Amino acid sequence: MLEDAMMEQRPTMADIARRAGVHVSTVSRALNAHTSVPTYTRDRILYLATEMGYRMDPLTAALMRSRRLGRPASHKANLGFIVAESRKQAWRPRSWIWEVFAGAKAQAQTSGYSLEVFWADNNASGAAALTRMLLARGIQGLILAPEHEAPLTFNLDWAQFAVISLHYGPSKVIPRFHQLVSNHFQSMIQVCRRCRELGYERVGLVLRDHPDTHYEYGRLILGAYQAAMDEAHRLHAVPPHTVRELDPDDIAAWARHHQVDAIVQAGGGYSADFEPPALINRLRHHGYEVGGRHGLVIMAHRTEFDMAVVDERTEMLGRTASRLLIEYIQQNQRGVPDDPIVFQLAGKFHDGLTLPDHSRSAPPHARRTVTHARH
Repeated sequence: MLEDAMMEQRPTMADIARRAGVHVSTVSRALNAHTSVPTYTRDRILYLATEMGYRMDPLTAALMRSRRLGRPASHKANLGFIVAESRKQAWRPRSWIWEVFAGAKAQAQTSGYSLEVFWADNNASGAAALTRMLLARGIQGLILAPEHEAPLTFNLDWAQFAVISLHYGPSKVIPRFHQLVSNHFQSMIQVCRRCRELGYERVGLVLRDHPDTHYEYGRLILGAYQAAMDEAHRLHAVPPHTVRELDPDDIAAWARHHQVDAIVQAGGGYSADFEPPALINRLRHHGYEVGGRHGLVIMAHRTEFDMAVVDERTEMLGRTASRLLIEYIQQNQRGVPDDPIVFQLAGKFHDGLTLPDHSRSAPPHARRTVTHARH
C-alpha cells in the first residue's frame, strides 16, 4: 500500500514544468541534456527535478538515449490494447475497433514501442491475474476500447499504468481517464448544414442508441441534432427516431410518416452481414428512394459504397491514442488522473451519391441515382 501511495505521488514532467514556468517539452529536452535548452534553464530544471524526486522511467530513458545516438533502441516499452472477451467476434478487418487498433499499432511501432491486444474476460476475480500478466509482459501503457465496443466489468491496478480511453463519458465500472473520441457534435452540425446547402428541408435523425453502455453518446447526438435544427429555425421539425437495432421497415415507415427527405443515421448497427447497401435496398423497397428523391448520410468510420458519410478517421484515432499514451509514459503520468481531459478528433464529411443535389432549381432528370452496391 505504501508503495502504491508513493507511485501516485511521483512527480511528472508537467509538475516540474509548472514549478519552472516552462513548457513540458522544455522539461523533456532539459532532462535529456538537449543542447537546444540554455545551460541556465537546463540546470534549473534538473535542480527542481531532483528536489521534487522526479524519476524518469528506465525504458523510456533508454529509448530516448538510443534516438539521440541514432541507434536502434535496445529496450522497447510495451503498450496494451484492452478488449473485452465478449467482443472477439467483432475483431475483424473493416470493423471500427480493428481499424483503431491498426492505426495505434502502426504509430506505436513508428515510435519504437510495441502494441498487443489483451482479451479481458468478465470474471472480476481475474483482474489481479491480468494485472500480473500485463506487468510481466512489460506493459506500461493501456488503450481502453469504448464501453459500447468492449465493456470492462472490473478494475485493474491502474496505478501501474498510463491509460488513454476511447470511451466517451463516464464508465459504469472503471474510473474516468483521459479520453480520445470523435467530435460527434461538430460532425452532426456539419451534416445538417450540408443537407440544407443541397436543398433538403426535412432532415431526420435515426439514432441507434445504446443507453446501457454509452448513454452520453446518444444524448450528445440528440443535442447536436436539435442544435442544428435550431440553427435552421426548424427545431423539432422531424422527431428523432431512436432504436436499439436498425430495422429498415420501421425506418421507412417513420420516414414516410414525417415526410423525411434526408435521413442522417448515427450509432452504427452494421455488421459483415448487414452493411449500408442492404439498408439502402430495403428502404427503396418501401418507397424511400435513396439517391433519387431522398438522401441518406451515415456517421461512419470509412468512406465506401459511394455514400455520403462522416468519416470518423479510425486510423488517425488509433495513431493519436498511441502518441498521447507514449507522452504519458514519458512524463510518468500513471494511474487515474485528477483532472481527466477529453480530446476530440474532427471527422471529415464526404459527399456521395446517396445525397444528391436536392435544390428546387435542379431539374428532376439531372439528379443522380445511386447504383446498387455489391456486397
